[in-house]
Amino acid sequence: MEFSLAHPAVKAFMCGSLSGTCSTLLFQPLDLVKTRLQTLHGVQPGSARVGMVTVFVSVLRTEKLLGLWRGVSPSFVRCIPGVGIYFSTYFTLKQRFFADGAPGPLQAVLLGAGARCVAGVCMLPVTVIKTRFEVCVCVCV
Repeated sequence: MEFSLAHPAVKAFMCGSLSGTCSTLLFQPLDLVKTRLQTLHGVQPGSARVGMVTVFVSVLRTEKLLGLWRGVSPSFVRCIPGVGIYFSTYFTLKQRFFADGAPGPLQAVLLGAGARCVAGVCMLPVTVIKTRFEVCVCVCV
């Protein structure tokens, strides 16, 4: 099947999946640092304040540059179909409820929230696995 002949919801899924791939590659280091910071503050309440830069440098020292992409496989498994599901659900909901015209601002927010709920529920198990991969290595800073 040629891409130009594909159903618009399939096109939305494919474009969303490509977007998910690019954003995962670009933002995985920040996601890893965020998860590590959340873990540090949850495990050691009242300890000295640890910042983003400290965790970033610690990962570089202990796990090298590629350590910043730890957990990228589960992130791909979550984001590639997850963003695709979001885009295709948004498109489908928009076509179903607003085939005659463009939704207003409030309707667009509700469409986005509905599509995000569908994608979030579908991908929740993978999100748990991704977080466990990112936290797997103990960071001592």
